[in-house]
Amino acid sequence: MSYLTYNGKLVKSNNKFAIKTISVVPSLELTWNNIINVPVANPASVSDWNTLFNLPTLGTPFTSADVIGNMVSLKGGSGITTKNDLFNSNGNLIEVSDSGTITAIGPRSFAYCTSLISSIFSTCTSTLATPASTPVGSFQNCLNMISASFPALITAGEATFSGCSSLDNPEFPLLQTIKDHCFANCTTLSSVDFPSLKYMLGFYNFMNCTSLTNPTFPELLEIASSAFTNCTNLMTTSYPKVAILWSSAFYTCPSLLTASLPLCTIIQNGAFQHCTNLDTLYVPRCTDFGGSVGNNNIFTSDCTALMSITIDISRETCDAGNPDGDILYAESINPSLVITYVA
Repeated sequence: MSYLTYNGKLVKSNNKFAIKTISVVPSLELTWNNIINVPVANPASVSDWNTLFNLPTLGTPFTSADVIGNMVSLKGGSGITTKNDLFNSNGNLIEVSDSGTITAIGPRSFAYCTSLISSIFSTCTSTLATPASTPVGSFQNCLNMISASFPALITAGEATFSGCSSLDNPEFPLLQTIKDHCFANCTTLSSVDFPSLKYMLGFYNFMNCTSLTNPTFPELLEIASSAFTNCTNLMTTSYPKVAILWSSAFYTCPSLLTASLPLCTIIQNGAFQHCTNLDTLYVPRCTDFGGSVGNNNIFTSDCTALMSITIDISRETCDAGNPDGDILYAESINPSLVITYVA
C-alpha cells in the first residue's frame, strides 16, 4: 500500500510503485450573460485579464485563461486584492466562483452588478470600502444576488452587501466583524447564522432587513447603534454573550417579543424605542440603563405591551433611592409591569 498526496493530505492508494502528488491549481471562474460582453478585448488572453486586475501589482498574475461557453476560467493567480471598481456597474456578470486566487475584495469591486446572482470566494478574508461619509461597499446594490458563500471571510467592511435585496442565507462561518451598513436594506434576508461573529461596528448594520426574524449570533459581544433599525419582522433576540447594547439598537422593531441579554451590562439610550410588542426584557446584569439614572428614552409611549423586566438590583435605588428613570417610565405606561431585581 502506498499513499497519495491530495491537497496536502495523505490518502491511501493502490499504486505500489510511488507516492504521487496531485496539485489543484486555483481558479477564478467568471460567468457572463454573453461572452462577447466581457470587459477585455480578448477573453482568452491571460495578458488582458492580468492588465484588468492590475497584476502583478495587486497579486500573483494568472497563468492561463480558458473560455468555456460564456464562462472564463482564470487559473494560477494567488494573493489577489481586487482593485477598486473592478467590475463596478457591470450589468453582464452573472456568477463568480473563486477557489483560491483572491484574498481581499476592494472597494466597489462588484458594486451595482445588477445581474450577479451568485458569489463564491473560498479564500477571501476581507472586503473593503474607501473611507467616506457615505462609503460604497464591495457588493453594494447587487440587486439580484441570491447567494454568497465566503468560508474564509473574517471582516466585512462598510456597506459590503448593502442593498442586496435578493440575498438570503449567506454563508460566513468565520466572520468576526461587520461594519457600518454591512447588510442594510437586504430586504429578503430572513435567516442569518453567523457562528463566529463578535463585533458589530459603526451603525445600521442590518437596517431595513424587513424579512429578518431570528438571527443567530452565539459569540456576539456588542450590538451597534441602530443595528436593527426597522427590522419589522424581528421576533426574538437572544444573545448569550452580548455585553453592550448601543443606542437605538432595536429602533422600530414592532414584532420583537422578547429580548434576552443575560451578560449585558450597558444598554444605551433609545435601545427599544417603538418596539410596540416587546413583552419581556431579561437583562439581569445591566448596571447602566440608558447612560444615566434618569429617563433616557429606552422605551417610547407605544411600548405598552411590556409585562416583565429582569434587571440588576442596583437599578432599584440608583437615583437617590429611587429606581432608574427608564424603569419608572416603563411602569407609568404599563400598570401591570413586573420588575424583578437580581442581586
